[in-house]
Amino acid sequence: MATFDLTTRVIPDDHSIWALHSGRRKRQYSNFNEFNCVFLEVPGFSATPSTFDSIETIRQHLRMSDSVKQYCEGRTDTPPSYNPNTYGSGPANREIARERGFNSAIGNVRSLYKEAKVGDLVMVPGVGQYAGVLIGEFTSEFSPRDEIRVVQFDEESVPIRKVKWISKSIEKRRFSRAISRGLENRHAIINLNEGVNSSLNDISMEVYQRVYDNFTIAGRSKATFFGERYNSRDPEGIIASATIIKYFYSAYLAAELGRQQEFANLSYERAIAEFYDPAAVQDFSFNFNSPGAIKVAINTMGAVFVVLVIAVALDNISFSEATNNLNVTNGGGTIELPELRQSCDLYRGIMQSIGEEGFEKVRTECMSARSTIGLDTPVRRTE
Repeated sequence: MATFDLTTRVIPDDHSIWALHSGRRKRQYSNFNEFNCVFLEVPGFSATPSTFDSIETIRQHLRMSDSVKQYCEGRTDTPPSYNPNTYGSGPANREIARERGFNSAIGNVRSLYKEAKVGDLVMVPGVGQYAGVLIGEFTSEFSPRDEIRVVQFDEESVPIRKVKWISKSIEKRRFSRAISRGLENRHAIINLNEGVNSSLNDISMEVYQRVYDNFTIAGRSKATFFGERYNSRDPEGIIASATIIKYFYSAYLAAELGRQQEFANLSYERAIAEFYDPAAVQDFSFNFNSPGAIKVAINTMGAVFVVLVIAVALDNISFSEATNNLNVTNGGGTIELPELRQSCDLYRGIMQSIGEEGFEKVRTECMSARSTIGLDTPVRRTE
């Protein structure tokens, strides 16, 4: 039995995207990048998960951290106490500006170490518009064991959140104005989705489109098809690839309507003319700088279906295996999302409808596109 891994990121409805500054003048940017983590500049902040349940306790830890920071930076000669209970738990009682800053610090600590969830994205801008933005996912909840020693604070420890960086090269100027403003806000950390009822807003979708090759959210899907050998002097490979993608999305729509047998009896051109629906396609774009790619975002689960069937056609699998003995996983595990499973079921129905002759014709077209532009997908055969 052949197994194909969809490698599709399933994004939950409550997913958040956080914008985080890497310390004063972005001086922790290299630490974030090198050590796969993010943190606030709060040396000596020795917390447990329960610390963040109480504003009073957070205040004590922040005041302790402030004392440690002042000592490390030479602003005081008095060694700090490392017992948070020796610090006050009430609000700042000096000038209003300081109280506001202190309240912001409380919010920053809660946001990073308590509210940011595993799987949420975090975006960290570099210095200037041409700097790469670090974009990654939180990989674990906060743990007191997760810390890093920071040279700017005499090797004092700072609590961290572990991150897996997905992208590091997208320049800040490449993002929309709304995202750029969010990345340069005055707060240490903000939720770019705050106040938005759904993750399907323009900011979120722009980030998802840039970060994930394949993803699905709330019944929408996106797939990426690579073409690293594209030659700009001959568009034939792009035309062939685009036609294949349109053909299989038409197959998906026909299968949803229960008309897959009718679809199978039509030529390429007639099948696309009869079933292809451009209104459901959110994006069908071509980018052949380096590496080359065709990106397709659809308002249904059709992109998942299309990327799977093209991945199978590009393999040396037999028609019998492709139809009857195919196992599909996602991220190496079982497919838990019902919509993903439905796409796999529709795949099997279409394969049975077009038959071996139709499958071999499809394979010929896919191989032709591979020979001209290097057509490939992120889907991988694992066994």
